[in-house]
Amino acid sequence: AAPLTVVCEGRASQTRAELGVGFDTTHYEQHALATRLLCQRAHEGIARQWFGWSHAPGLTQPQAEVLALLPLGGEGGREVALVWSVHPLRAQELMALSPEDFAAALAGACSHALGGMQLSAERAVWPLQLARADRWIGTMPGQNKQAFALAGDAAHALHPLAGQGLNVGLADVAELVRVIRAKEFWRPLCDLKLLRRYERARQADVQAMGLVTDGLQRLFAQPGPVWQNLRNWGMRGFDRSGPLKNWMTQQAMGQSPGSR
Repeated sequence: AAPLTVVCEGRASQTRAELGVGFDTTHYEQHALATRLLCQRAHEGIARQWFGWSHAPGLTQPQAEVLALLPLGGEGGREVALVWSVHPLRAQELMALSPEDFAAALAGACSHALGGMQLSAERAVWPLQLARADRWIGTMPGQNKQAFALAGDAAHALHPLAGQGLNVGLADVAELVRVIRAKEFWRPLCDLKLLRRYERARQADVQAMGLVTDGLQRLFAQPGPVWQNLRNWGMRGFDRSGPLKNWMTQQAMGQSPGSR
């Protein structure tokens, strides 16, 4: 029996449920469609993202979607990971396409930025949500000398439009390691006062990132020219902001100012 069990089973964690930990969830009207593709041109190590609109069968209004291509295999690589956030009906439509038709539709949606595309993995789809466990630490049932801590998607879930899901999970690990290394020599790993240091630090950061991703998702989901002009103005201003942009980039990368 371990004095500390770290639960990293993902959003549908069975262990979290058995521990009686609540998982507060807000569902987005979007699904994420993911796969990998081999591209005609090298991605040059650049992550690319598009915010757009599409019509899905059975819907009268266009629906917002976010398309991201993430580079794999170094700057000279030609393989990318796709995360395409779309309306559930649009996801069904895309999943029903043949691999060739899907690759062609994707290439058109990203304006053939990397030339022709070919699927190199199976497609997967899942519902998107904003979620957070109501507590991240606790004592194992009936065991005073055994504790648990949640990390990664077992503790939280974010919209993927900012590409921060994995980074936030790794930051959980880094903070938990830091707390354990800095603990008093006499304090056991199952000490809840020790583990609350981890919980307080990570809950604050995750809540802030959740507000950012949720706000961006809601902003880009608003139709109409007024909202479009507001988004364009905001993005252009942010791109020219200099120190603010650099600071946000460092935060997204998990770096403090001046670190490399």
